[in-house]
Amino acid sequence: MPRWKNRLRTSSLLAASVLLILAAVLMGGIRLIDLLAPRYRQDLANLMTQAIEQPVEVGRMGMSWRRLRPTVDLGDVVVLDPDNGLPVFRLIEIHVPFSWSALLRGQFVPREVVLSGMAVTLEWRADGSVGVQGIEMLSGGESDRPAGGELDVADILEQLRVLGRVSIQNSAVAWQEFGEPIGLT
Repeated sequence: MPRWKNRLRTSSLLAASVLLILAAVLMGGIRLIDLLAPRYRQDLANLMTQAIEQPVEVGRMGMSWRRLRPTVDLGDVVVLDPDNGLPVFRLIEIHVPFSWSALLRGQFVPREVVLSGMAVTLEWRADGSVGVQGIEMLSGGESDRPAGGELDVADILEQLRVLGRVSIQNSAVAWQEFGEPIGLT
């Protein structure tokens, strides 16, 4: 066999071996992160509680792969009423995939958020705004929001603007106008 063919074969086998080892190390690292993710479940629930200023419980937390992207998976996410501790908003699952390029640049902004299994009531208010019933509005700073009302959908959309995409799957949305159901679900 000619020398150049022998070198080409040896180089190809070496490159394939290196790629296989790198893939195994990457998968092992992701598996290690997956095993450690549930330890941060309460820390994440605390961050979410601070962000919306209402108690949040996260039932499950893990990692998975979706479309070749690392994804943080949350299950049984419940927002509680701060006065009586009863659930006011529940999500069965939340999937938060991250872009490889963003992670390599050190940016931990998710590419999208997938919300699944939620039942929410949006209400049109007398002042023309739309709010999420049961979720108190964020405090702090001067605001044009109605006093004592729930979180305004415009505020939610402003916070979600940094995301490329928000998907809502297997969910129900009910609409109310001034506290009365208007028949859309």
